[in-house]
Amino acid sequence: NIVSAFFLMELENKKIGKNGLFIFSDCGMIQNPTSEELVSIAYSSSKTFEKLIEDTPKIAFLSHSTNGSSKCADVDKVKNASNLFKEKYPNIIWISSFGDPIANNPYTLISIDTKNPYALSERYNRHMSIKEMISPKRMLKEYIYKRRINVTKKNLIYKNIHLQKEVINKSNYSIYNSTYQEKYMLKDYKNKEELSKKSIILPHSFDSTLYPKKTIKNDKLVFSYIGHLDDIRSPRLLLEGVKILKAKDENLSKKVVFNFYGNMSDSDKLYIINNELLDVINIKKGVDYLKSLEIMTSSDYLLHIDANISEITNENIFFAAKLADYLGSKKPIIGITMLDGISADILRENNSLVLTFSKNDILNYL
Repeated sequence: NIVSAFFLMELENKKIGKNGLFIFSDCGMIQNPTSEELVSIAYSSSKTFEKLIEDTPKIAFLSHSTNGSSKCADVDKVKNASNLFKEKYPNIIWISSFGDPIANNPYTLISIDTKNPYALSERYNRHMSIKEMISPKRMLKEYIYKRRINVTKKNLIYKNIHLQKEVINKSNYSIYNSTYQEKYMLKDYKNKEELSKKSIILPHSFDSTLYPKKTIKNDKLVFSYIGHLDDIRSPRLLLEGVKILKAKDENLSKKVVFNFYGNMSDSDKLYIINNELLDVINIKKGVDYLKSLEIMTSSDYLLHIDANISEITNENIFFAAKLADYLGSKKPIIGITMLDGISADILRENNSLVLTFSKNDILNYL
């Protein structure tokens, strides 16, 4: 084993770790360890934990990536280290935790632009002469482009299947944040019943002591969204509904405001600007965690928006951690999500509103 360093960390929350105690390593000696060195560091740390804290350690390998959300050499090194550790020390308990699927991630798959610029259907979006429509050259380009898209999708689908299978099979236990996620990730495994026996469903949670005790009375209705938005998880249908409402009520800005904290796609920002909705909709920068809880408790309604992944799966498998934080604020939640899935279940269980990906559905409620 190589010489390494560690920090002994103690938390106020004694429910985490061993009475609030953790060991983090290597934090002070080896700047850029290899996979093999990480295995050695982890083993030494586990033995130190046993001697100092007198308990059986549970080991996790950490990187900046949330279980496959990032693809780079540093992340691959940590993934490889976790597999090497299990092979070298099979008697030490290994728990794998999945924030999202490593393989076949619906969000990743749906992000591929499958629009074919050479397809005949494009004649509705751009001028296409009859000569071009019947042109063998156009047909060949359409076929080649379609094949290229299919290859891209297949590569994404199969790229991490081996890694996910290896992690799930070798782990003593696997943690999922919902039964929907577990079912989706295990659906293609022949031994899924056996694997399900070592599954742990650990939903996101909130700490009620972190929320402000005082609430603010607003002079108009405040709707707040906190978190990440992009071209896939988009508020566009809600924005279209607000546009129609504003056209019907010139005093809407005196009655209501929609605040969006965090990232939003440029196309949605342009939609807000071009349709002169900035008097009703505020785009704000992201905030830290405690500030987000303060915003939640001072809002009248909280907005939850999921990506529509119905092209990939008929159930939403993603349990956003922010939804758990919303529940802790005890404020009414408006969810725009798939009718089946973990978000819809949680919203219904807490008497919150579930809206479909329909402008009319959203507009009727507003």
